[in-house]
Amino acid sequence: SGLNPFCEPTTAPSAESCGSGAGNGVDENCNNQTDEGCVCISGATRQCLTGLVGTCTIGTETCVQNGPKTEWGKCLPNVGPTSEVCGDKLDNDCNGFVDNGCQCNPGSPLSCWTGLPGICATGTATCVVSGDGYGQCVPGTFGPPEVCGDKLDNNCNGLTDEGCGCLAPSTACVSGLPGVCSQGTAQCLPNGSGYGFCVPNTWGGPEVPGNGLDDNCDGVTQ
Repeated sequence: SGLNPFCEPTTAPSAESCGSGAGNGVDENCNNQTDEGCVCISGATRQCLTGLVGTCTIGTETCVQNGPKTEWGKCLPNVGPTSEVCGDKLDNDCNGFVDNGCQCNPGSPLSCWTGLPGICATGTATCVVSGDGYGQCVPGTFGPPEVCGDKLDNNCNGLTDEGCGCLAPSTACVSGLPGVCSQGTAQCLPNGSGYGFCVPNTWGGPEVPGNGLDDNCDGVTQ
């Protein structure tokens, strides 16, 4: 989509969450800025969501001085966009299509990451009739009603168990990102109606060949 994955048409913008003060690396109010107004230490860096898809999804932002206060700068991709690499099952150019322009068997499916939050995150792309690339990644589900207590974002609006109330200040949840970034934590919303965005417990790192994990959270295990 090229948009913030938590700001799709199904997602209701909410106030930025500063947590303990520094924020959570997510653009909750969908204004293409991350944690604006949250306090940070000048020069500090951290991982964040860029709002892009494909290999460009996870990025890094730097705390900058803005007059008398500090704030987080723009979230820039850690990887890409680059030219499409045929056969690696990745969206290298971050346009929402996997291996576009590459030869494939017409009608053959390919597992992919949609860029949507919640259980809509995983999907399937199908090789086009001409055999010169895969179509858009289509979610395996389009978001049924929310199911209280399962710690999932069932309706794919970026919130976990909303409308269900909170049993604790925070809860474990599934972020919607692939690989080791899948498991996260959501904080109870200020009004106590449920939990907010599921923020990954880890933002991943360099790929470790042969360990059976998707270490860099790009949707491919090496």
